[in-house]
Amino acid sequence: MVGVLALWLAVGSIVQLALATGAIAQSPPQKPNSPEIASIDRDLAKVLGELERLGEEEQIATEAYLRAQDELEKASIAEASTRAVVDEMRGRLVNARAVLAMRVAAAYKRGSDWGYRLSLLLQVRSLGEVGIASKVVSVVVGQDQRTVAAWKEAEADQAEAEAALSRVTEEKAAFAKEASIRLQEIQRAIETKQNYRASLESHKRALLEAYEQEQRQREEQAAAAVTSSDKGRFRVAGAASDRVARAVEIALGQLGKPYRFGASGPDAFDCSGLVMYAFEQAGLSGIPHRADLQYFLSDRHPSRAELMPGDLVFFSKPGTPEGVHHDGIYVGDGMMVHAPQTGDVVKVSSIDRSDYFGATRLA
Repeated sequence: MVGVLALWLAVGSIVQLALATGAIAQSPPQKPNSPEIASIDRDLAKVLGELERLGEEEQIATEAYLRAQDELEKASIAEASTRAVVDEMRGRLVNARAVLAMRVAAAYKRGSDWGYRLSLLLQVRSLGEVGIASKVVSVVVGQDQRTVAAWKEAEADQAEAEAALSRVTEEKAAFAKEASIRLQEIQRAIETKQNYRASLESHKRALLEAYEQEQRQREEQAAAAVTSSDKGRFRVAGAASDRVARAVEIALGQLGKPYRFGASGPDAFDCSGLVMYAFEQAGLSGIPHRADLQYFLSDRHPSRAELMPGDLVFFSKPGTPEGVHHDGIYVGDGMMVHAPQTGDVVKVSSIDRSDYFGATRLA
């Protein structure tokens, strides 16, 4: 199967079939819907950026929510403490009321008008009424006056404390609710973006699979065009040795097999992988899997006019050994067997190319 990396590296390729009648050129395979794939990649890059931003916002919102929860917990502890103080105040008020009741009873027994005045005080229902009955309070003995004053102050402190605590608790609860809502909004946005990302990736995979299938079909068609008569068209003669002749025969036996980057057989090959496979199968070991290094396997470099079947032929755009980027095995008649490029197959082609560099002869 054609690897996705190799597919993307294939910007274009030219499939030529060397038949007895000459080379037949095919249109270079192009990635189907490549504008659509490019658009998907742009959308993916955008959604990944948005997910990164949302992830940062989620972290901030989570911390805000946790802080709000912590403050609420502190407010609850303060509320419990205040309630305890309030309960203590209420106990004191009850005691003060009991003392006043006893004073009233004593006053009635003495027959004075104190009982009437104190009873007025005990009938009040609020601190406001206590204020209105200030004349009654003024006639109470000093100890009773202090008790009533403490009652009034304690009840005011209690009301103030409860009101302040209520406000803080409400504010904290509102903040916690707002933080929770914000966190949930961000999490929903992240989920939406993740689903969109998965949809884009699924669509892209489908397009690549379609392209892969198209490439396989091209290869099958190219392999079918390499007929059995073409495979037997070249009769190796005049090779440097029987081993070299055998390597040529082995290489020709791979006609129609697909090109794969980095492959060295037996089911697929790249250019130097085909050379390595053919000669190793013929008994010559130590062949490197690099075209530029294969040029230096021997110090015999015949000229183009001196080429014999089995010679390795090399191609270099800069015209230097270090710039060698492709090679094949010469089969005679100005032709070579080679594995060209992605989307193509092992085939026989002409060496008549502008980037032809030279040859190496192995024994």
